[in-house]
Amino acid sequence: MMVWSRLQADGAERRVRGTPAGYSEDDSYHSIQALIQKNVDFDVILSINDVGAYGAVKAMQEANFDPKSVIIVSANGESYAQDLIRQGLFLRGTVTLNREQSSQIAVDSIVKCWQAAKSRRLSAIPPAMS
Repeated sequence: MMVWSRLQADGAERRVRGTPAGYSEDDSYHSIQALIQKNVDFDVILSINDVGAYGAVKAMQEANFDPKSVIIVSANGESYAQDLIRQGLFLRGTVTLNREQSSQIAVDSIVKCWQAAKSRRLSAIPPAMS
């Protein structure tokens, strides 16, 4: 998870406010809750996954944040995340991932790298023998 302040109207630079834990709903809830308690000013959260976004939403709802005051973007495209987007509750976007296809691409890449490494070792001629 990454939390920052957007570019201000006067042209001031964006300021990253932190990269707190946020892979699970509980982690992100406690991370955002801690930032709120420290009065850290933020208006954008990039969450590694939808579940992390849910914890951030919960923390901000409990602190009575205006849902339009913070933008959250996440990944996984879960139906609940899509509901939050439709309701206008902090979440503005989620990327749908095809885990089966991504996994197949990763495995194919590993196999190709292994085959390439194996063929180089078999055909390599040591410098002393050339």
